[in-house]
Amino acid sequence: MFDEEGRVMGARWSEEEKQVLREIWASPIPVKLQTHKLPMRNIDSIKQMGSKLGLNGKNRAFSPLLEKIRELMADRQPRTSLEVAMRVGGSISQVRDLMDGECSGNRFHIERWQQTGSNGRWQKVFKMGRGKNAEKPAPMTNMQRSRLFRSRVDQDEYLFKRKRYALNRAIKTGRVVRRDPFTAAFFGEAR
Repeated sequence: MFDEEGRVMGARWSEEEKQVLREIWASPIPVKLQTHKLPMRNIDSIKQMGSKLGLNGKNRAFSPLLEKIRELMADRQPRTSLEVAMRVGGSISQVRDLMDGECSGNRFHIERWQQTGSNGRWQKVFKMGRGKNAEKPAPMTNMQRSRLFRSRVDQDEYLFKRKRYALNRAIKTGRVVRRDPFTAAFFGEAR
C-alpha cells in the first residue's frame, strides 16, 4: 500500500534506517527538513518510529522560533512563556519547551515563580542570562485556593451567587416546586 506521495506504507524499518533516524534526531536541524534522508518514509512515520525507539527531546537549537525568543529576551526583562509566545507568535507549549531547554544550557534562568490568575498554579518567569533557577513553591491545596478566591471576591456578591446557585440546583433536581400563578392569586402564598 502507498501513501499520497508514493511511499510504501507499513514497511519494516531496517537497521540502517534506524541509524539514520538517530542521526536526524541528534541533529539540531528540524526533522521536516531532513526527510529526504529517509525517502521511503513520511514525516508521521519518522516521528512515530522516533518515539518507539525512545528518542525523546529533539534537539531544537536550529529552531527559528528560538532565535525570535532570544532576540525578544535580549532586553533582559523577565517574562512568562505565555507573554513570550504572544510576542513571538509560537504556541505556549513549544515556547515553554524551548525556554526550558535554554535554562539547562545556561542562557536563561527561572527568576521566580508566579501564580496564574484563576487556578493558582505556578508558572515560570524566565530571564535571560546566567543565574540560579528559583525553586518551585509547593502547589496550593484546594482549601487554600478556595480561600484565596473568596478573599478576592466581594462577600455580598459571593453570597448572592451561592444562594442563586443553590436555588437553581434545587429547581433542577426537583426539590423546589413552582407554584401556579392562578392558584397563588386565588388562595394566597403558602406559609
